[in-house]
Amino acid sequence: MNFFNFNGIVTMIDDFFIGQKNEVGCYKVLTVDNDYGDIVNFIVKPTTYFVDHVVIRKR
Repeated sequence: MNFFNFNGIVTMIDDFFIGQKNEVGCYKVLTVDNDYGDIVNFIVKPTTYFVDHVVIRKR
């Protein structure tokens, strides 16, 4: 497994459906764009830790 850093602007926050019946839970998909054409989708779950407890908002 490889880990890399990525920073940019959050352009979308959507629900991430889990389970067999596509239930909506506390999981989210964050779409982040770095202004160079690179886009990454992050899956955020309730146990995800944000440094300094920052609040994430779409721009």
